[in-house]
Amino acid sequence: MKKLNIWIDVTNSPHVLFFKPLIKEFEKNGHKVTVTARNFAQTIDLLKQNKIKYTKFSHHGGKSLFKKIFFLFKRSYLLYKFSKNKHFDLALSHNSVDVCIASYFRKIPVFDLFDYEFAQFHHINFRLSKKIFYPKFINLKDLKKYGANKNKIIKYDGLKEQMVLKDYNFDKNIFDKINFPKNSLKKYKILLRPPATMALYHRNIKNQLYLDLINYLSNKKNLIVIFMPRTKIQLNEIQSKNLSNFLIVNKTIDGPSLIKQVDLVISGGGTMNREAVALNKPVYSILALKLGGVDKYLIKNKYLIKLNSIEEFKLLKNKNNKINIKYTTPKQMCDLILKNYNLIK
Repeated sequence: MKKLNIWIDVTNSPHVLFFKPLIKEFEKNGHKVTVTARNFAQTIDLLKQNKIKYTKFSHHGGKSLFKKIFFLFKRSYLLYKFSKNKHFDLALSHNSVDVCIASYFRKIPVFDLFDYEFAQFHHINFRLSKKIFYPKFINLKDLKKYGANKNKIIKYDGLKEQMVLKDYNFDKNIFDKINFPKNSLKKYKILLRPPATMALYHRNIKNQLYLDLINYLSNKKNLIVIFMPRTKIQLNEIQSKNLSNFLIVNKTIDGPSLIKQVDLVISGGGTMNREAVALNKPVYSILALKLGGVDKYLIKNKYLIKLNSIEEFKLLKNKNNKINIKYTTPKQMCDLILKNYNLIK
């Protein structure tokens, strides 16, 4: 097989760790990889920490729908200009609308990967992509309305987080890096991640449970809450409350290593919940959105607990059982991508 010139666009923090092992695998086999990135949340810091070379284009449009649309077209155009004379053979996206649009107009085949089926931008990505890769827990019926068809879809086993964490180098000194108080090491440790309030699919949703949870946990002196904000707004909001048992992490840190050291994870998103599942940690989901197929599977099989009210909350103990979900390794995912590239040529 010829060596490919592959373009990967990274637009959000979780995508850095997702693509890292794939980049390593592609490059190990002689393929060239070029990474572009959007300045949003901890994306750029994580790229730097993981020593992934990148070219930055634009930033997130914020909550405003008008600005989101404006920056979508602006960044797509910047990527379109960037890709001129780059001779890319293939583009890869994990929910990046921008690279799907730019690749389409450059006639570069683009493969889209995702693991939550109810995001509205699928209307664009699915129609512009040559192939669509998704976890087998998701029902095809939920994808057809976005333009997916049987000729495009490729299922893969397990969680993307299992793939990411397969050979992960965990940092045993992670508590030192967040200045965790040594006199609190014996306390029950909760890692709290707020909802993705800046995302288009979360734009008009108020997560009251998340707000109630902050108030409830702040009155419990027998525990310490490690708070990991997604945005500066979330950081400022929690700092203004001056909560004595909240340790606020206001820098980009190694999430999986932190998950491994705490007693409980609570998240209003998806990736950190599934990282906790993959690491066999007790985890509550406070996601206020429609449940996707992956979360439904994890909840049904008791890997993940959906918290619906403060009354249901309790301090969970570490699990003794190991996760038993067959998953796709980074090598298998790269092989799957390359196999399907050959099929479309």
